[in-house]
Amino acid sequence: MIADGCPPNVVTYTVLINNLCRSGLLSSVDILCKEMLAGRFLPNSFTYNCFLDYLATEGELEKAKVLHAAMLEGCLANTVTFNTLIKGFCKVGQIQEAIDLMQKVTESGFFPDCISYSTIINELCKMGDTNKAFELWNEMLYKGLKPDIVAYNILIRWCSIHGEFDKGLGIYSDMFKNGVQPNWDTYRALFIGASLAIRKGKTLLLTT
Repeated sequence: MIADGCPPNVVTYTVLINNLCRSGLLSSVDILCKEMLAGRFLPNSFTYNCFLDYLATEGELEKAKVLHAAMLEGCLANTVTFNTLIKGFCKVGQIQEAIDLMQKVTESGFFPDCISYSTIINELCKMGDTNKAFELWNEMLYKGLKPDIVAYNILIRWCSIHGEFDKGLGIYSDMFKNGVQPNWDTYRALFIGASLAIRKGKTLLLTT
C-alpha cells in the first residue's frame, strides 16, 4: 500500500485492528498500535471500540469497564460503545448490570436505541422473564423508538417458544401497523408458536 503511494490513515489502521481483534491476534494488534502511534495517528472512537468489543466478547468485563470509563472521560464514547458493553453483560448473564448501564446512557448525554433494548429483551426472554421483557419493550415504544425487524422477530420468537402465541401474534400485528415487513425468521417463529399451540391443545383434549 505504501509502495503504491497510498499511506495508511486512522481508518486503515482501525479496519486492520478490528479484524485482528476478531481473530484474537492481540500480539499483532500491539505491533500495529505502536506503528500507528509512531506515525502520529491517534486512535478514534471506532478504534477503541474494536478493543471494547473484543473484551466484551471474551467476557473480560472488568477490563471492558475500565476502557469504557476512559472512553467516556476522553469524550470518545457513544451509543455504540454503550451497546457493546451491554452486549458483554448480557453474554455472561449479568442482566441487571446491562439494564443499569442502559439507564446511564442518558445520564452520559446519549440515548439508548433499538439495539440497546432488543439486546436486553432477548436475554430476558432467554431466561424466561417475558414480563420484564415486555416492560422494556413498552418503555422503548413510550420513548418513541421504532423497533426494527430484528427486534420484532426476537419478541415473536420467544413468545412462541414460551407458549405465549397470542402475544406473539399481537406483536406480529403491530409490525404490519408500523410498516415493518416480516421476513423468513418472522414466519419461522410463528410456525413454531402455532405448532406448540396445536400440540398443547391436543394434550389438553387427551387429559380431559
